[in-house]
Amino acid sequence: MKRVAFAGVSTVLFLVVSAAPAVANHIETTYYYDNDTSIIRDWCDFPVRITGVGAYKQIDYFDNDDQLVKSTFTADAGPYRWTIRGNGVSLETNSAYKAWFFYDTDGNLVEYRENGEIFAFTAPGRGVVFLLTGRAVQDTRTGETMFEAGPREEDFSDLCAALS
Repeated sequence: MKRVAFAGVSTVLFLVVSAAPAVANHIETTYYYDNDTSIIRDWCDFPVRITGVGAYKQIDYFDNDDQLVKSTFTADAGPYRWTIRGNGVSLETNSAYKAWFFYDTDGNLVEYRENGEIFAFTAPGRGVVFLLTGRAVQDTRTGETMFEAGPREEDFSDLCAALS
């Protein structure tokens, strides 16, 4: 009886030890800190300077073939602050949102999603002058917005008036 039990345990141990390592999907997490400024010339009749400062986390998801299939970006690594400047006026807001990037099997970006408060700029005496929040899904190959919910400004006139 002991020999049968030993043979059974030995066989299982042999199979476990000699098995090739399995290929498995995995994730990679990276933390970043931004302090980036861009000049936007098509929102107003004057240049607008927008600066993003803060920490964010990027998580890359890989399939069993080590192909990147999705990336997520969140500001949960710390506060992320946006500043818009124009004509000596500055407006600031914090951002709390998540973005997703989806890739095809060739590594091309095919879909972008965002959810949460991206911008909510307010100006004294004017209230909210630029708001981008809610949820959006975009086909990055065509530029088509496939889904959108929540307040999303496309008119920059209030923002430009606040910066004038």
